Amino acid sequence: MKNPLFGIHKFSSNLFDLFIAIATVNLVCCQNCTPFAVHISLATYYQNFGPNQTYSLSSALNITSFENQTAIVQFQTIDNCTELRMATLINNTNFTVLDGLPYIESYVFLQADGEANQTKYIYNYTLTLDTTNVGQLFNYSIVNIDEQNNYVIMNNFSSRLPVRDLADNVVNYTQKFLFVGMMDISNQSQNTFTKLQELAMNASQNQSSVDLIIYLGDMAFSLNDNDYAKGDTFLNSVETFATFIPFMTTAGDTESYDGFQFYQTMFQMTSNQKNGIFYSFNVGNVHFIQINMAYFFLANSTYQKVLLGYLTDDLKIATTTENRMTRPWIFVYGFNSLYCGLAEDTTCEKLMQTKNLAAFETLLYLNKVDIFFSSYYPLYQRSKPLYQNKPMKYDNIYVLDQNQNNYSAIFNPEGVLYIVEGAGGNNLANPESQTLSENFLISLDTIGYGLLTLINKTHIFYEHIDSETGLPVDQFYLINELLKWNELWTPAQEYWFTVCSVVFVFMGIIVIGIFQIYVDRVM
Repeated sequence: MKNPLFGIHKFSSNLFDLFIAIATVNLVCCQNCTPFAVHISLATYYQNFGPNQTYSLSSALNITSFENQTAIVQFQTIDNCTELRMATLINNTNFTVLDGLPYIESYVFLQADGEANQTKYIYNYTLTLDTTNVGQLFNYSIVNIDEQNNYVIMNNFSSRLPVRDLADNVVNYTQKFLFVGMMDISNQSQNTFTKLQELAMNASQNQSSVDLIIYLGDMAFSLNDNDYAKGDTFLNSVETFATFIPFMTTAGDTESYDGFQFYQTMFQMTSNQKNGIFYSFNVGNVHFIQINMAYFFLANSTYQKVLLGYLTDDLKIATTTENRMTRPWIFVYGFNSLYCGLAEDTTCEKLMQTKNLAAFETLLYLNKVDIFFSSYYPLYQRSKPLYQNKPMKYDNIYVLDQNQNNYSAIFNPEGVLYIVEGAGGNNLANPESQTLSENFLISLDTIGYGLLTLINKTHIFYEHIDSETGLPVDQFYLINELLKWNELWTPAQEYWFTVCSVVFVFMGIIVIGIFQIYVDRVM
């Protein structure tokens, strides 16, 4: 089978681009250099487990790690605009142009006959710790030169990056993560876009918002329609919130048509390691793992095993005692789930026969992954804790919050929880089968998104929010107090083990001596 990573695409010559740039340097005013499809994502700083941790994920996976690189800003222009720079705004009027040039990739879209159709220029610039103030509001701008050879602001944005490392004395530190997928540009998606824009406005004003938006695949259905005009419309809509809130994505089926090449060029997450099909990062109490599940189901057995190797290496590091004690929660996300939420869904059931899927699930189970997020259905669904197609042990309890509200809670699950957030808003018809699988607890077609509030190292509160009303239609706690790591001995335990060992050896010597004396007398 052909490797789906390698689709029909080509990149224009850098020398040719340089020649054009030099020839038109005095015509900057006449180029179409308006940035669009701007978004910000987390960079390699978040791939490390922290300065006090034994293991660095980046170095262990042979990734070039730059500890101070915190965020990646990406955008497009119609023309090749080599004078574009990044800057930071000071006092709302003055700005400082940052060192370094954006990395520019020219992406040529081909027609069916292989002829060039159009070219897009995609810019990639990495911000650093000294310009982003992790955990605090910061500004960043895209600037260009005018006819007088002075830099002027093209776009200006605010953002706030999440805290990677929580202080040891912090017991409760609330984090919020938003999960959404399968949005198009129809009226069905507009309420969701509006809600995400409101959260972005809050973030830009340093008000309560979310730490991350996790997009679970299938953008616009599809980005390439009408020579990418549909994709441009969608990405410009995404810009209204993805410039403020870090936007972490995974590819869906509709991103695979060109071997994922445009998607991977346009959405470089962290260091975009492992050909863009796999990356992971750390935020507060959580270790996140993204897997391109659309790729996994398309790939042959060899490439599936390569991806499983990445996952094995990653989990080996994330589940060391030291790292798991610091980040007890592990969330995995990708477009396809490992389970079919609807019974008698023949299309989904056929996918479940994919080779190496059982090995995939075993990795999640043995490493005590907490939740697997996907968006394969245009629905919201959540499962029971599962392994090998069976519900695993858990207690269904009820808890009162501080406002005396009573909520259902999944307590101490011994399997992985599967959540589907594919109801971001689209014109897809609901699946023919509407019978809920016996492995799932709930299925709703309410258009909206998931909001996960991580309260502490043992408690999560999850809601599926109706985008039209802004009200939750499903709410539950996930409480996990089970031990997820090998316990470390306390100093007192080590002391008494040493004392007992010495006493045991000493007593052994005495017993052997007495026995030898007895033998000598008998003989």
